[in-house]
Amino acid sequence: MARHYRESGADVIDIGCNPGEAWLGVGETVAALKQKGFRVSIDSLNPQEIEPAVRAGAELILSVNRSNLPAARDWGCEVVAIPDVPANLEGLDEVINQLMAWGVPFRIDPVIEPIGFGFAPSLGGIWKFVAGIRTPRL
Repeated sequence: MARHYRESGADVIDIGCNPGEAWLGVGETVAALKQKGFRVSIDSLNPQEIEPAVRAGAELILSVNRSNLPAARDWGCEVVAIPDVPANLEGLDEVINQLMAWGVPFRIDPVIEPIGFGFAPSLGGIWKFVAGIRTPRL
């Protein structure tokens, strides 16, 4: 299946994990994909899944919030910063500031909820967050 996605234009194969229980085989799966020349990311908040995936060569972690932030310092790869609560972006500023202080490369995903499931509140939270950013003077 990964080959199909790469042939269809995917640059990175994202390995998703199920919330609630750690997938013990994630490291072996990432290693097998890396051995075949795939770039791999891991979609989990669980450090028990992320750590073996990173050791096996995963290069991007989706995602980091305050629940797993302390562990992100040692992963040695780029992460995606997300809020704890998408509707108001709670925790996102703390996560961004800490990642910057540690020198961890990151992307920001404010998590826009689907229409009918919190779309307007999530947009409102992003608006408030962006309005509160202060641009540094050069």
